[in-house]
Amino acid sequence: MYDLWIYLTYLAAKTKSIALGTASVVLPVRHPVRTAKEAASIDTLFPERLIMGVASGDREKDFTALGVEHQTRGNTFRHHYEILDRLLHEENPTIESSIGMVDAKTMRMIPRPVSVIPTMVTGFSQQSMRWIAEHGDGWIQYPRDISEQSLLIRDYRTLSEIANPAVFKPFTQTLYIDLAEDPNQTPRKIPLGYHLGRNHLLELLHKFEAIGVNHLAFVLYFARRPIEDMIQELGEEVLPHFPAHDLTGKE
Repeated sequence: MYDLWIYLTYLAAKTKSIALGTASVVLPVRHPVRTAKEAASIDTLFPERLIMGVASGDREKDFTALGVEHQTRGNTFRHHYEILDRLLHEENPTIESSIGMVDAKTMRMIPRPVSVIPTMVTGFSQQSMRWIAEHGDGWIQYPRDISEQSLLIRDYRTLSEIANPAVFKPFTQTLYIDLAEDPNQTPRKIPLGYHLGRNHLLELLHKFEAIGVNHLAFVLYFARRPIEDMIQELGEEVLPHFPAHDLTGKE
């Protein structure tokens, strides 16, 4: 796997307007000052395109290799998240912590972000739903059946409204798909998703849309067809049914 910031920079340079999402920056194994500078650099070079997914991490060997305690990653996640959030949103903060100090009188981060970088928590990241609803700019979750995901979204919306009234916090989920050549192929379950034709995929996507899923990321890990063919079919036959929204409110 490529380093996420290097790969993201490569993709950004090859494109012009698509959103650039991370899924996810594992905060406990990265110093938050470095993460803030990396995110701000991307935002400066490619303004208003970064959506930063962050997580506590679940691959214990990554923690072992870097000498980071795995069992306490939930607390470390919150600590690093707070520092990252302040560096990205405050003009010139003074931060004292057990992992370093930023003195506003003599230090400042360069570059500064040129836009607001949405930070979305992935999974639960060892946190409560209340904490996620209060602190995250959105939530990235894993696939579930429609009824279970609907209840999760309902509870998340309720807590988000309590913590930040009238603030839009999108709900994103992944979905593993193996898109069949036959557009009418009925769905068959695969891990975290379905083998199915595009017509049934459209039906499923509209159901997710109806329960409040704002964005869905396809994962083609189990695909048996050539990836290029699937992406072309999705782009030509599926995406036109879900036009992108301009969050500025403009047409």
